[in-house]
Amino acid sequence: MSEAPLVCGEPVVRTILLEEGCRKECQRKYMFYLPKAACGPNNSVGSSTTEAVGRLPLVFTIHCLGCSMQTFQFWSEVAEAYNFVWVNPEGLKHSFNAGGESCCGYALEQGIDDLGFLKGILSQVTGEYPSLLSSNYVYATGWSNGGYMVSYAAPLFRAIAPISGYHLDSVKLEERMITHEKPVSLFLHHSQDDPMVQMTGCCTDSTMPRCCCGISQHLDQCTSVEAHVSVWATNFNHCGSKTKVSYSVQDQVTCYTFEECGQNVNTTYCIYQNKKHFNRPSFEQAFPMTQGTADFFARDACSAPGGVWNGAQRTCACPSGASGTYCSERLLQEGKKERENSISPAPILMFLGLALVLVGSYYLVTTLFRRFRKGSLKRYSKVSTSDVELQQLEG
Repeated sequence: MSEAPLVCGEPVVRTILLEEGCRKECQRKYMFYLPKAACGPNNSVGSSTTEAVGRLPLVFTIHCLGCSMQTFQFWSEVAEAYNFVWVNPEGLKHSFNAGGESCCGYALEQGIDDLGFLKGILSQVTGEYPSLLSSNYVYATGWSNGGYMVSYAAPLFRAIAPISGYHLDSVKLEERMITHEKPVSLFLHHSQDDPMVQMTGCCTDSTMPRCCCGISQHLDQCTSVEAHVSVWATNFNHCGSKTKVSYSVQDQVTCYTFEECGQNVNTTYCIYQNKKHFNRPSFEQAFPMTQGTADFFARDACSAPGGVWNGAQRTCACPSGASGTYCSERLLQEGKKERENSISPAPILMFLGLALVLVGSYYLVTTLFRRFRKGSLKRYSKVSTSDVELQQLEG
């Protein structure tokens, strides 16, 4: 399968052959997008361009069960507006395996390693564009099956925004996240009247509302949205137990943010009144927080090196000494400045060595001349240049 050439500002479908640990269906595909700002005049990502632009956020979007990567194609416009590099994976037979037991479809039934798929993409694109991308600034949002997937793969990301889907097995979630040293910011979205993924959780408890598609049939106990976010906030992001209302539109949506989290860590969940599964008439039209999600990621990327995000202008104001679209070039520029202001030790050593040789030679010649005049040349047959240099250093 031949691939279309990469053109900045245009999404292109790429293929990847997964090798390490992959047992079946190892050739996968994903949509990839580089914003126009990342390329030079010849549509190339060169050192001069990337030095001015700096490292950009890398954002994954993961589609729902029964969907395809076309569901999120509108995100190419979002990526361009926010100068994101965008990755949009395609699930096998319209599904992703989000954890081996919970969700969903063909990928779950066949035990497809979709976590390995995401890791493979991440390794490929960061390796291909090392001056533009960093594995430390990777984000993900997913809808339904995709929400499960980004929650399960959370250790790969700096922040995630699951929509109508979250990791329902709190025990396994803790097992996965407890070994991950870094916190992962959370921006979760769920509607109270979601008939497919119940806000009270999905499990086999007959007293609880049922979820669709056989989700979490192995769980005896349901984990609600609030319980899930609380575990995430306190155990992983080390937040306090109190929340505050951070955004609200009457009879539509209320967002709650946990207080006393660590620096540059945000744990927020938004509860909607009448949005069901965000699937009518389409996800793009039904989900009202696409820009809010992009802002959440952009603000995090901007604030990490000390910048201040301006959501209205979609710009990152950098602190003194920082540069780049998201102020990511601070350390690189400081390192470059230090190199420019320092003198390489090699010329200094060469100069000192030459000086010692000249001084030693002068001392040897004058000494020999004086001794020669006294008729004592024989006494100095053992004098060497190294002896003279040593005398000079000791003197």
